[in-house]
Amino acid sequence: MNPHSGVGGGEPRPNKDRPEMVRSLPPISCVIFTNKDYFIVRDLEKNTVEMMLNFDDTELEPTVLPCRFPNLYVNGGSGIAFAIATEIPPHNLIEMCEATIHRINHPNCSIDDLLEIVNGPDFPTGGIITKSEGLKDIYKTGKGRIEISSKIEIDTSSKDFNKIIIDNIPFGVVKKDLVYSIDKIKKSKEVEGIIEVIDESAGDEIRIVITLKKEISPEVVIKYLSSRTQLKIGYSANMVAISKRTPVLLTLPDYLDHFIEFQQELIIRRSKFDLKKAEDRLHIVLGLIKAISIVNEVVALIRASKDKEDSKRNLIDKYNFTEAQAEAIVMMRLYKLSNTDVTTYITEKNELETQIADLKETISTPLKVKHIIIDDLKTISKKFGTERKTQIVESEENERTIIDKRSLIIKEDCYVTVTRDGYINRSSVKSHDASNGDLPKIKEEDILVMSTMCNTLDYILAFTSKGNYIFLPVCEIDEGKYKDSGKHVNYICNLPFDEFIIRCLIVSTFDKDICIGLISKNGQIKKSKLNEFFVQRHSKPIGCLKLSKDDELADICVLNGNNNILVLTENPV
Repeated sequence: MNPHSGVGGGEPRPNKDRPEMVRSLPPISCVIFTNKDYFIVRDLEKNTVEMMLNFDDTELEPTVLPCRFPNLYVNGGSGIAFAIATEIPPHNLIEMCEATIHRINHPNCSIDDLLEIVNGPDFPTGGIITKSEGLKDIYKTGKGRIEISSKIEIDTSSKDFNKIIIDNIPFGVVKKDLVYSIDKIKKSKEVEGIIEVIDESAGDEIRIVITLKKEISPEVVIKYLSSRTQLKIGYSANMVAISKRTPVLLTLPDYLDHFIEFQQELIIRRSKFDLKKAEDRLHIVLGLIKAISIVNEVVALIRASKDKEDSKRNLIDKYNFTEAQAEAIVMMRLYKLSNTDVTTYITEKNELETQIADLKETISTPLKVKHIIIDDLKTISKKFGTERKTQIVESEENERTIIDKRSLIIKEDCYVTVTRDGYINRSSVKSHDASNGDLPKIKEEDILVMSTMCNTLDYILAFTSKGNYIFLPVCEIDEGKYKDSGKHVNYICNLPFDEFIIRCLIVSTFDKDICIGLISKNGQIKKSKLNEFFVQRHSKPIGCLKLSKDDELADICVLNGNNNILVLTENPV
């Protein structure tokens, strides 16, 4: 069911005497009204809206609720029916009431004037929205995309660790899924330095605490988690509602105009209902006052009559009472016909006449109707309005800066071993010192190519026999004991079975003034700048020296531009 087509399972039946309004159902969201005095079903019994048969034609139901505040925007809604989707974010009640009042007082105001009042969506879960063109497009075109971020605080008060505290999360994000995704990053060591992830939430209050080692930057971790988890999400608004039995994409001014027109109709219909009720009652009261003035004759006539119907007919024929007045007289208790009650009826008569005059003025005076709408909105806003939960902030210039993954790594020394067949291992200095100088265990016929201290922020260039090199960030090498042979490099880079590692080079920075010299078994030689070896993707070996079929890479060396190269052959001349 389209959430904006009314109450029930189908389209409301058309009524030529009543202009169609924007239809809205109140989805369960940030504001919930249940009592008839709470302005969402108030005056439903006064014929304020059209009624239609329900799904099995057993009773009537309203085609739209007589809501007295801009519910479509305040509570929002989402859904899809007949290939027409709608996604309306919730808004702040106070802001929407003020915007409606401003539109009533200034019917030709610009959308920019309204956006000075309506700052943006206000989600019940809070969050932070960054100002953007997409935010303005929601209200100017009916469609727009925004980014919602979690509210995050950093606690650096402890000397041993830092804390990232998440106070609220974006609208629609499942908290347990968010905690799981962060904990998964911790366990996979995508971010080294996360000690633990704890959900300290209680009731409706959200509190997720991420504890970090002191060596790692909390700001960098927040940026990384925002790009990898639902700490930051995109939200696409699609402000579609039913207007004049047709789905339309509504701008903010369009919606407010529809709502104001709907409120005017509600008040007129309610006033007409109350007017008829007051006039009917006044007619009865006038009859009762007349009956009291001739109470003895009325009592005698009723006693002389055969039954109730005969009494009514005699009253109508003899004293010119109407059918309704005669019914009221014969149904009245005898003691109420005393002269002591005539003042009560006279007071009620005066009150009814005043009420009728006021209702007629309301029906005939559009300005008064507008004042009634404004008074209702002010009352609702004062009674139910709350402070905005979602913050609207200015966009940051460096918000989309690419995160250097090395900034997520704790800088520390380690030992890395690499074998000819491609087995690599990273171990701590403590593990290396505990080995008492023993070399790592390697497979038979394999050769240890490198066993050197380096840093977790370094890179290793592992050159292969086929004139390729493997780009290995040290931080991506799995950690183990120093005596272990490690894992095959295939979990980082796919190394063909007939290709072997011959030399390794540790690089801290890719300085453009440094070059790499390469020479093959058949005497082919090449010099390349070191910065040409840096790559972002390294899932397979990267070519650095093109060789013939029977040739192999023999050796590599580091050159600074002033070096001489001595090449030695296997056989003496």
